[in-house]
Parts: sequence; C-alpha cells; structure tokens
Amino acid sequence: MINSIGGVKASVPPAAAAGSTQIDEKKSYINGLSYDVERLIFSYLKLPDLRNVCLVDERRNAVVSTLPYERSPSLKDRVVYRDFAFNSKDWKTYCKKDVDTEGEDTFFSKNIYKELNKPCPAFPGKRIGQTHMVTWVPKTINGEPLTLNSFGGVLKEKFPENPTGYRAIWNPIVIAHGNTGVLKSGWVFMTGDVIPESRYKPYTIQEGLVANLDRHDPYEVPTTLKAVVCISTKYFKSGERRFSDKPCTYTRCQERTQSYPVIVGAFSAVHGPEVDDDRYGQDINGVGALRSSVLDT
Repeated sequence: MINSIGGVKASVPPAAAAGSTQIDEKKSYINGLSYDVERLIFSYLKLPDLRNVCLVDERRNAVVSTLPYERSPSLKDRVVYRDFAFNSKDWKTYCKKDVDTEGEDTFFSKNIYKELNKPCPAFPGKRIGQTHMVTWVPKTINGEPLTLNSFGGVLKEKFPENPTGYRAIWNPIVIAHGNTGVLKSGWVFMTGDVIPESRYKPYTIQEGLVANLDRHDPYEVPTTLKAVVCISTKYFKSGERRFSDKPCTYTRCQERTQSYPVIVGAFSAVHGPEVDDDRYGQDINGVGALRSSVLDT
C-alpha cells in the first residue's frame, strides 16, 4: 500500500494499514451510538474529565450539553450537581443528616454549567466556578431547624475535641443568634474568599461593595449561619479550606452582637470554623458575597 506524506510517496506496512482500518471501524461504531447511550457512558466521568471531553470533541460536547428531555438538565449540569455543588445527598453522605429538599430541583439552575463559566463579578479574570461555593442550605436537618446550634452538632462529629463543635464561638453570639434559622430552604452561591478591596473597611462600605457586584443577580453580605454552612460543607466534600487560618481570613456577616459585627472564618483542618465578634476591626476581616435562590411560597 502506498501513502503520500508531504508529497513523497512512502510504503505503509500492511500491519499498520490494518490497524488504521480497525481504529476507523471503532470510531465509526462509537459515533453510531445514540446520544442516550453516550450520556450514560459519560455520566461516570468526573467533572474535570467531562470538561476535557467537551473541549476536544464537538460531537461529545453536543452529547453532554443538550437537554435529553424538555425541562430536564443536561449531563453537564447533572455532573455539576453531583461533583461540585453540596446537595441534599451530600448532607446524607458527609453529615449523616436527612434534610428538607423542597425546592432543591426547582431552583437548581438547568444551565448551571454555563452559569459557572460566566465571568466572576467579584474577581476579574476568573469564572464564577473558580471563585464560588454552591450549597443547598436546608430549612431543617433531621426534622429540626438548621441553626448555628444544631449545625454545631454536625461540626462536633467532625471535630470531637471542640465542646461546641466550633473552633470557637463567642457566647453572646450563641445567646443572640444560636437558634436563628433560615426562613426557606434554598441554593446559596458564596464567594470562597473576601472580595477585593474589602479588608479594613467600615461595614457600610463593605456592604456597598457587595451590593454593586451584580445588579441582575443581587449579592448580599453573608448571614452567619449561611457562611458557616457554606465554608464547612465545602471542606467536608472537597477538603478545600475557604476563609482559612492560613492565611487567617474572616468575613463580616449581617448580624451584630453587643454592637460588634459578627465574623466567620479562620477555618482549621483540625478544629473547623470560628465565629467571633469584630471589635478590633483587623485588616484580615474583609467581606464575602452571597446570593440565594429560595422557594417563594
């Protein structure tokens, strides 16, 4: 068999030619699979591998990006739910808790993969998926309201040496906010770090920086409970420590106790998160940004 390479004729060994034919036959067979079969095969891939498949093969990108049925998420979006977001199943897996799931499917974006690839409004040059945590924050866990106190029981199982479950939590905060829950279950998008230029600023300026991030999808300063839950569950699932103790970083929160802003952070791999007051206004105390989608009724 003769093959032309760069205008020069060259002999191709019979074995090599046969191998090439076999590869072509395999590619033809694979390309003949239905989208549903390919979706099933690719559903076993982890998110980074699925992303690589999409980048190198247009057909496979179409397979994992198209909606299999009307109002049904694509494979990309289902893998984001499974691997990236902390969902109700993860509460069971990592926290051993059954949680309220009302609204979870309804408010999980059917285009979450595309949404996470949008430019991040807080961190220029990065995408939302690189800078945010996505967490299902339920109204109840094991039938009881989710609060700082009840979540302390979850932390206690992870960090048994802590009397309260927390690395530290100021007692006046426990008294004032320990039993405050969320009104409705919902998905929470929260930055994994304080936003730029927010350190060592008065709270009113920090609040304005957060409010100006995105007018279409409004952000707010995190509540103490949501900050604790997002930071902790990110660590439970991925091992990543956000608002950690190295370097020591806190976010201010909406609540105040004895006129001081509440802060959350200094997350330790050994002792978990700290909840304290910001009476000294240290430069480590910037502010994270959070947006939520909750059930309206």
